[in-house]
Amino acid sequence: MRNRITIPFAALAAFAVMVTASEAGASGFYVGEQDSVGSSRGSAVTAKLMEPSVLFFNPAGIAFLEGVNVSAGFTAIIPQFKYKDPDGIRASANSKSNIIWDPNLYATYSFGKKAAIGLGFNAPFGLVLEWPKGWAGQQQIQKIDLKIPTIYIGAAARPIPRLSIGVTLRVMPATVSLERGFALTDSNGDAAEGGIKVAASAIGFGASLGIMARPVDWMHIGFSYISQANFEFTNGEGKFTLPAGFDNTLFHNQKGTTKITTPDILNFGIAFDVHPDVTLELDYNLTLWQTYDQLTLKFNNDPTGQLSKPQKKNWKNTSCVRLGLEYKWKDTFKLRAGLVWDQSPAPNNTLGPELPDADRLVWTIGLGYEYHPLGIKIDAYYLMTTFLSRTVKADVNPSFPATYTGRANLFGITLGYGTPGRHEPPAAPNVEPPPPPPPASGT
Repeated sequence: MRNRITIPFAALAAFAVMVTASEAGASGFYVGEQDSVGSSRGSAVTAKLMEPSVLFFNPAGIAFLEGVNVSAGFTAIIPQFKYKDPDGIRASANSKSNIIWDPNLYATYSFGKKAAIGLGFNAPFGLVLEWPKGWAGQQQIQKIDLKIPTIYIGAAARPIPRLSIGVTLRVMPATVSLERGFALTDSNGDAAEGGIKVAASAIGFGASLGIMARPVDWMHIGFSYISQANFEFTNGEGKFTLPAGFDNTLFHNQKGTTKITTPDILNFGIAFDVHPDVTLELDYNLTLWQTYDQLTLKFNNDPTGQLSKPQKKNWKNTSCVRLGLEYKWKDTFKLRAGLVWDQSPAPNNTLGPELPDADRLVWTIGLGYEYHPLGIKIDAYYLMTTFLSRTVKADVNPSFPATYTGRANLFGITLGYGTPGRHEPPAAPNVEPPPPPPPASGT
């Protein structure tokens, strides 16, 4: 039996979905929660963060740390998306609530108050999204698994006491796999469905630059730039499964290659120590997604050239505003909170269930404890992301009209160590001496 839909279009759609997911960032499937302290403040930490994880957020900050600083932790991510047909024809569906464990590790060493170096590891891109078997969109996407762990090598220097400049090199190995179905029609006109699994890997390199300044004791200003990272997926391969009785002449395994580039990201922040025990920071993030206007693929078996036709994406630049607060109580406990508004880069006509993104609101809370004599710290946080409801109708997106809503719950714990600071002994109380006793009266 032969189907009436040729293999190139099925392979093209599957591989395009795979690459689009690996491209997701900023909003999308970017996970900026890579430390409990920073995350509990809504990641509003571009201007001030006295933790080794500042290597990730703004590498200039490691030069303001003292001695040895180490932290290790994880974030547990539980995403949940809901699909609904805006015309009420197809059945609604909820994605599976898989838990994603996202680790992070940082270490820094300072050379006095002049310079510092740092190493780090985390996974700022990564998500597992799986829809139930038989759902209305399984020919769009069934499951996707994306992992981009990142290694950081950083250094920073303070040319003057109130200014620091830092850089990092980022090494980013990426793996991604995808499962989806595709429609078949046999020679009798009966409908059937096949399946395809696609997997690929690549390695990318990037860099970041950071600046931190403290013009006065109570004000902190920060800027960081994260460069593009180029990925060349040269080993993408699609493997097909067919119902019994179908001829696999057309549906043989297919290899494909593509190149993608993640966006540049600019971060600006200003923080105020409004009280000796209270810090308030406001950050603005700009992600330059406009460069992702189309996706071009090349396949090894493409005699007609149909596979090499570019797909329009037309993603837009996005803005994100972050507000973070930290309150220190008795120099031992720290209470933190954050509020974030973040835009989605995907326009309605390219939105699909493999990346059902939307503008989002985020709030977060956290608690920290430090035992100063040993320099030991423990921090924890909870974060909730609400994706605003988003509807794409058939006149805008005829391939798959849908209404999406979503929510993600994140929990994180971080253990840390910092060289214990030198505490000056308390000053002696200023007590005036008692007046001299009156002279003894003569007899």
